[in-house]
Amino acid sequence: MPQAPFGVPTTEARRTKREEIRVVEILTTPPTGAPWFILDVMRRGKGHPRNAWAALLIDVDPEQHCSGTALATKSLWLELGKHPSFDDAWEHAEGLLGPRH
Repeated sequence: MPQAPFGVPTTEARRTKREEIRVVEILTTPPTGAPWFILDVMRRGKGHPRNAWAALLIDVDPEQHCSGTALATKSLWLELGKHPSFDDAWEHAEGLLGPRH
């Protein structure tokens, strides 16, 4: 199966009956415009320090996406830099995206 950055299957390998998620960007600063939601935070992987983290962002609320009521049509990676733990990296990502109302 073809792999994209961070070991995520490419869109040609992720086709579904409804829609597909396209991982097309790796950003160093948060995107502007439409609201973005954190789906997951994970280590960068091979070739990066053990404490380097990135967040997978999607364009719908993760609860709706995971329940199947709404599927994400856009996704991107946000580099978070170095953090000692998953929780610290997650909090940093939330801080970058700003408050949710």
